[in-house]
Amino acid sequence: MDQQPSVPQSPMQAQPVPLAPVPSPVAPQSMPTQETRPPDVLDTWPGAWHLYKHSRDAVRRNWKVLLGLLIVDLLFALIPSILIKNKGIAQLVEFLLSIPPSIAFIKVYLSSVREQKHSFGDALRSGFTPITYLKYVVNLFFLSAGATVSFLLLIVPFFFVFPRLILAPYFLLDKDMGPLEALHMSYKLTKGHVGKVWGIIGVTTVMWLIMITVIGIPYSIYLLFMYSASLALLYEFIVHSQVVPVHTDNAVPVSPPTQPQPPSLVPPTPGPQIPSSQPPLVQ
Repeated sequence: MDQQPSVPQSPMQAQPVPLAPVPSPVAPQSMPTQETRPPDVLDTWPGAWHLYKHSRDAVRRNWKVLLGLLIVDLLFALIPSILIKNKGIAQLVEFLLSIPPSIAFIKVYLSSVREQKHSFGDALRSGFTPITYLKYVVNLFFLSAGATVSFLLLIVPFFFVFPRLILAPYFLLDKDMGPLEALHMSYKLTKGHVGKVWGIIGVTTVMWLIMITVIGIPYSIYLLFMYSASLALLYEFIVHSQVVPVHTDNAVPVSPPTQPQPPSLVPPTPGPQIPSSQPPLVQ
């Protein structure tokens, strides 16, 4: 039998179809820092009265440091009036000396709310940092100016503006913001929380009123001391219920990893033509 001539396969059938390589996701070198939720942040707002229990628990974590700062604050308030005869200069020096303890108080309150220990030396030194000191003074100036202007505008706007700006020092110190940026952030994020601020102010006022009687003075001092972390609790509650930018120099912006694409068919390149062994057809 005559053997049939072998017909070569076409290039499309002879060559396997190559597959495009699947890109592997590249792991970022460093992820941007993200805030972790402190363990004692309130899930729901308990109200100004019931906030006392949470404030008391926070104050007890660093009560010795807070008591030491309170004593330093009282000394800074008394010494200028004793040593300086000029009343105006004495008040100015008293104001300048009150800034470091005020900064230290906020630092310790935030640490206490976050279940962290804070040393007395670190807290007081943070108040004497030149840049922090200057930023705090400028922030306090704009805060006072905003409250004063709102009070002069028929008094009514004061009750809506002042509670919106009261947390500006916390944003300034905790988020490392500028004075105006901290005021803007406080005004923005306290929207809808004005009643909470006035509730805290109302409870604090009631505790002060207990001092009317001599017997009530020690109780009033104790209650005010234990309730002093209430604004820090409100700050943590507001911050961790919304997205707040954190200033950090270590964060590296990372683009989201690309999703792996499905393999795509690459059209094959034509191979060399193989001459056919069959004779050409003659018409």
